Amino acid sequence: MNIHSPLVSVLMTAYNRQPFIAEAIESVIASTYQNWELIIVDDCSNDDTVSIAKSYLLKDNRIQVFENKKNLGDYPNRNLVA
Repeated sequence: MNIHSPLVSVLMTAYNRQPFIAEAIESVIASTYQNWELIIVDDCSNDDTVSIAKSYLLKDNRIQVFENKKNLGDYPNRNLVA
């Protein structure tokens, strides 16, 4: 990795995305650009979205998972971790 490559932050919001979250995470991991961080913010999913996302924490230390304490809705979820 080139130390002069800027860090790219990828924000992934999620709410009940169990069927899709793994594929979305894998897509970021498969990127040819390597200096990235993936920030996943879950908006109180009631399926296995969070557990699937958290399973990637052990696989790649560039991934972070945050869980909101209350459901914020789509747009506020992009701006605030509550």
